[in-house]
This record gives sequence, structure tokens and C-alpha cells, in this order.
Amino acid sequence: MLALPARPQRASVNAALIAVFLTAFTSLLVVAGGPAIRLAVAIAVGFLLVTLARIQPALGIIATFVYLVVLGMLRRVLLGASDWISGDPLLLVAPFVALLLIARAFALEHRPIAPDAISWLVILLLGITFAEVFNPYGGGIAAGVAGLVFMAFPLFWFFPGREYLRDVDIERIMGVVVALGIVVAVYGLWQLFLGHPPWDQQWLELPSTMEYSSLNVGGEIRAFASFASFGEYGLFLATALVVCVWFVTRGKLVALLPIPLLGAALFLSGGRQPLLLGFLGVVVMLGLRTGGPRKALVVTSAALVLAAGAAVASGPLLSTVGANSGAFVGRQLGAIADPLDPNSSTLLIHLELAFAGIKTGVTHPIGLGTAATNNAAGVGSSEVREKALDTDITLGQDSSGTDIDISNAFVSFGAGGGVLFVVIILTTLATAIRAFFRGHAELLPVIGVLVANLGYWGNGGNYALAALVWMLVGVVAARGRQSRAAARAPAA
Repeated sequence: MLALPARPQRASVNAALIAVFLTAFTSLLVVAGGPAIRLAVAIAVGFLLVTLARIQPALGIIATFVYLVVLGMLRRVLLGASDWISGDPLLLVAPFVALLLIARAFALEHRPIAPDAISWLVILLLGITFAEVFNPYGGGIAAGVAGLVFMAFPLFWFFPGREYLRDVDIERIMGVVVALGIVVAVYGLWQLFLGHPPWDQQWLELPSTMEYSSLNVGGEIRAFASFASFGEYGLFLATALVVCVWFVTRGKLVALLPIPLLGAALFLSGGRQPLLLGFLGVVVMLGLRTGGPRKALVVTSAALVLAAGAAVASGPLLSTVGANSGAFVGRQLGAIADPLDPNSSTLLIHLELAFAGIKTGVTHPIGLGTAATNNAAGVGSSEVREKALDTDITLGQDSSGTDIDISNAFVSFGAGGGVLFVVIILTTLATAIRAFFRGHAELLPVIGVLVANLGYWGNGGNYALAALVWMLVGVVAARGRQSRAAARAPAA
């Protein structure tokens, strides 16, 4: 008797569907060209990521994070076939995946939406963010909707991170961060010493990019690797460096090998904030490993004081070396030697912008809308918004951005939203540290990454890092809830 063929497995059916779909869109790419090619690529990549997320949510999350790391490069590579557009459909792929995972968790699997305090705070912040679309000072509905890409979309990743990232997935994503960090560092050093690939050079020659004056330091173009900005490039290197140190503390000595590469690329990135934040992330992690909150506080404080003292003591030497070095080395050494000198450091400028942003939140209690502090500022215009910051320093045309997420939150959401954002940061860090000391060792690299990105959690222009930060905030919320439940169990 002949046996009937076995019913194909679901994974095989999904693979066949992916093959058919991608084949169809490959044909479309050949004939479409122009702006349609970006939409075709976005749909093809989105279909692949959605399928992975449907089969295995954690795998879909990690794959989407990899996509966000190469997103800037992918948009530049397509310049040969399609003009550069600010409203690129490729920017919507990751939020769509996040929304799909949210729908799966809450609509299909009926998981609780807000089982802890951090979740309630994030939901409240999301509600304020969507309400700010209609802010009368925001430059119009179109500008407000565009601002959601930077202000709301990163927050979506909180829920997939909370629901689907297990301990093993945390380690996997940390390994991916290191692997991508190595690639990113090599790419950035290639740009510095060997020149830019054709797609990057073509992007640099765009009028909108040429107005981006911060890219130029002493006549040299900063490295930006696969990202949309040099700022995210530096922060990603700092994040990868912190994770490398964590792997080393776990006995994986192979993680020592990329540290010199990451350190050199970070130092030559020309960014002082990533350099300092990376150092702070490492110090905090090592301090927490001492075994108790008091010891951690003492060790961390002592390390920071010693580092500051060493910088002050070596100031004259660093200034001399920096004056005789290249643009990027001189920029770094000059700022370390004398951070209060406006000729060699932008610290005072950043402090002035931050103070002006907080003041704006007080004088404009309902804020200036979702587009006020990011690249969506040019979509609409508002006389109130353009004159809001009480300072002559600006970060871009029509922008009231302050370069720090806390003061940006005050600008966009007003005083109430700014305070809420600060509460989320403090609650998340306190919950993570408390859960770590209660036995959740997997939170140590999470704390390191969050510290290495302080001041940039809410920077949606850092497409990859903003998503990573908020999915890790979700991890903290979940582990914090588990920690509290475990602590109550013996008492019960």
C-alpha cells in the first residue's frame, strides 16, 4: 500500500513563501527603479523579518536589530538606483516588526499589558508622545506624525524585549553587538584612512549632507560606518566595548582580542561623549561585580575620582601632545586635558543647551511637539518653536534639539513629560541594580549598555541603539517583576 506524502512542516511552507515573495520582488527591482525601488526593498526585507519574528520572536528581534545597524548603509547603497528621500519606507520596517510582535503578545497570546511600574510609565510616555502630535506649537500634524519615527517608534521595542527575550537571548544579542562592533570599527577606520566607498561618497556630496557641518573636524570627515550619523557610530563602539569587558569578566578571554580595535576606533571617532560614557559603563559594571551596593558605590566613585585626577594631572602633557596630533586625536586630548575650555571642549555648550531645554519645558508646559528636537523639525514650521530655546546655540535649522534626551523630553513634552522621562530612567536603573543583586546576573551587561547610552535613550535618530536600549528596558521590567515575586515567595 502506497503511503501518502507527509504534510509539509510549517517552517518549510514559510520558507517556500519567502522564496516566492522575494523572487517576485527581485523581478520588481529590475523593472521598477526610481523611488519605487526603496519601497520594494522595504517590503521584501520587512516580509523576511516578519516571517522570522512569526516563527521565533527572539530571532526576529535580533535579526531586526542587525537590520537597523546596516540601515544607514543600505539607504546609501540605494542612491545608485533611487534618489535620497527623508521619508524613506525603509525606516518603517523595524517599527512594523515591533508592532507585529506587540499584537502577537497582547492580542493573540493575551499577555498582561502593564504588569509592573516600568510598563505603566512607558505606556504613559507613549500616550503623551502620541498626544503631542496635535500640539499647536508643533508645526502641524504632518510634522507631528513624522516626529513619531524618532520619539515613539523606539519605545515600541520595550514590549517585545519584555515579553520575548530570555536569558539566553540576552547573551546572544550581546554577542551580536560585539560581532557587529568589530565590523563597524573596521568600516569606520577604513573611512578614516582609506577613503569612503562610492555610496558613502555620493551621500556626502548631497546638499543636505553638506549642511551637516559637525561631520567635518579640522578639514577631516568623521567616520560613521554603516550608521546614519557619526554620533551613533561612536556610541555603538562604546556599547560594544562595554559588552566585550562583560564577556571577559565571565571568563571568555577571546573577548580581549577586539578591545584594542574597538578602543582605537572609539578614540578616533572624534566624539567625547561616547568615550566618557563607555568608560563609565565599564566602571559601573566592574563596581557592581564587587558583591554589594555599598562596595559598588565606593569602587565606582573611587575609580571616577582617580580618573578625573589623572586627567587633571596630565592636562599639560595631553594639551601638548594633542596640539601636535591629528584633528581627531587633538580633539579628544584637548577636551580631556581641559573640559571647561570652550576652545577645546564643547562641554559648556552642551550644558547650556540642556539648561535651555529644561527651561523651555517650564515656560511651555505642554511642550513643542514630537518634531521639535529631531530631523522632523523641517517638515513643519512654528514661530514659537523656532524661538523657544533661550540660547543662540542650535543643532539644526528649525530644530530646538539639545543633544541630550532628558532636556529634549522637556522641550517636546513639557515639564510633566520631562519629569516622567527622568523617572523612567531612574526607575529602570534602580530596578536593574536591585534585581542584579538578587541573583539576576544576566542584567550586568544590560546595565552596562544602558549606562553607556545615558543621555541618548530617547534619541530616535540612533535607529539601532534606541531600539536596543528600549528592548533592554523591557528586559529589566520583566526581571524586576521576577525578582520581586521571588523575594515575596519565602515570606508567603
